[in-house]
Amino acid sequence: MAKTNKIVETALLSTPGVVIYSKDCPIEVKPGIFSPIYINLKNTLPIYEVRHLLVRKMSELIGDEPDYICGIESGGTYYASAIADTLIRPVILYRKENKKYNDKRRIVGMTPTKGSLVAVVDDVFATGLTVSGVVKFFKDLGCRVNLYSIFSYGFDKEIGDKLGVKVFSISNFKSLCKVAEKLKIFTPEDINYLTEHVNTYKDYLKSI
Repeated sequence: MAKTNKIVETALLSTPGVVIYSKDCPIEVKPGIFSPIYINLKNTLPIYEVRHLLVRKMSELIGDEPDYICGIESGGTYYASAIADTLIRPVILYRKENKKYNDKRRIVGMTPTKGSLVAVVDDVFATGLTVSGVVKFFKDLGCRVNLYSIFSYGFDKEIGDKLGVKVFSISNFKSLCKVAEKLKIFTPEDINYLTEHVNTYKDYLKSI
């Protein structure tokens, strides 16, 4: 897992409504799936300084190698667009389902050429289930794929090994906990509880 310089974690923890933690009342993160922690990066969008920081750090991480920047609906779409503007690359938006009318395509934008490198951007990497379909889609087109996220729960290597791609993130759960403890947002007991929960995500990796 890549080391981070903690500036991103500090920004996430300082932005209201981004890091949501509730031990007594777990958050429904997906229909029927509850978690004591939820990272809601959509709440970074109203704040220019935070948006700009995340775009800058992601752009630095991605660099000039990719031919296309692809954002996954909906968490990755804004950031992919802003990163593509920063790096001067074509942007692709990936729908979670095929459009049901008109062009009925899975993507918005141009179809990448065979052999090109697509940098796929999402807001959060947890289990890899969401990105597995994206990787398959672009590999079926003959493209190479790298995966990037703003926040990762820490299983980037496992996800990458499963999908046969490189996975990168600018912040992660372990670093977030360290910063949160230093800022007295999480207690050591909170961190132990959350770590136990996050470790259950490993079970989902088997389904990729």
